[in-house]
Amino acid sequence: MLNKPIAIVSFMVLLTGAVFGSSQAAEVKTEEVVTGVDVVIVDKFIRTADNFIILYDASGSMSRPYDDTGMTMIEAAEKALKEKNALLPDLGFNAGLYLYTPWQVFYEMQPYDKDKFAAAIDSLPDTETAGTFKGQPTPLVEALENIDPILAKVSGRTVVFLFSDGSYKLPASKKRPLEVVQTLSDKYDVFFYVLSTADIDKNVQMLRSLVGVNPRSRVIPFKWLLGHPYRTTGALYTVKSIAFVSEKTETVVTGVTVQNVTFDIDEPNIRPDDHERLKKLGQFIEDNPKADVLLEGFADATGAEDYNLHLSRRRAFRVAQYLMDNFAIPRERIVIQWYGMINPIADNSTPEGRAQNRRVEVEVVGLN
Repeated sequence: MLNKPIAIVSFMVLLTGAVFGSSQAAEVKTEEVVTGVDVVIVDKFIRTADNFIILYDASGSMSRPYDDTGMTMIEAAEKALKEKNALLPDLGFNAGLYLYTPWQVFYEMQPYDKDKFAAAIDSLPDTETAGTFKGQPTPLVEALENIDPILAKVSGRTVVFLFSDGSYKLPASKKRPLEVVQTLSDKYDVFFYVLSTADIDKNVQMLRSLVGVNPRSRVIPFKWLLGHPYRTTGALYTVKSIAFVSEKTETVVTGVTVQNVTFDIDEPNIRPDDHERLKKLGQFIEDNPKADVLLEGFADATGAEDYNLHLSRRRAFRVAQYLMDNFAIPRERIVIQWYGMINPIADNSTPEGRAQNRRVEVEVVGLN
């Protein structure tokens, strides 16, 4: 038994009636403040990468003001990293944190330790200490080349989180960032999350070209990060949680999980019978401007892994496009992840099971 008020616990209850109008449409996620009870929480984490590397930019461009927050870009970046670290579960990752303006090791590639990694983030340069690099060209190519030997020493899949505004110095080798990223992608099981601060079109296009090397890579606008650490969690893990409490007090709605959108074989198109449910979802999101919607695309086990990864991406983007086309929902409120064949919810050896696995999972978050 617990002796004092302690817990804010997520669990799920069926949503019916006025919000969605169907007993099968969605589930409400709520939070309960509980006192003097036993709490059992079962979390199922599915790791989507084994290692991660952060390449951190402290160049002069990061000293710009960040919107109207009163922070500079570099201060906002450090805060976003702290939020990310606080959220990250220990799933046996290897991790590395490297400044590349100029190159400096803050957390050598090693098993991830939350407290040690937090200390490494605290030691990153701020607006003042980064000033020694101001005005110098960004050595992006060299930074990407520097992670080659790091990748060679680890096993499994690695995600590289790259902070960049898209500007860089052309090295003596005349190599461009895309050449190096393509080489790394060909040699290793690696993908890239580019955390973009680019504000010039040619730099935006350059960063987009980097993520074309494989279907797992993507560009995340920097403005999407702060206050929303879950927007990049899909690079490292997905999570399914169930919590059981014996008593509860005030119930607060914090999110909504909608019944999965399922797809025909080898198809990204939304079925007509899903339109009504998505309309109700879209209206709910539009009516709750603080909410984000998380879309996670999956495929069955038929076909090649890379093909299914592309297919699951197309499915998730198709649902996102439907919501944007039919409702006043801006793109930055939609978090899109895709995983291909991993995390099946049914038996892939049967037609019925495969039909359930060809899906986009939908969750509304950020209501609390």
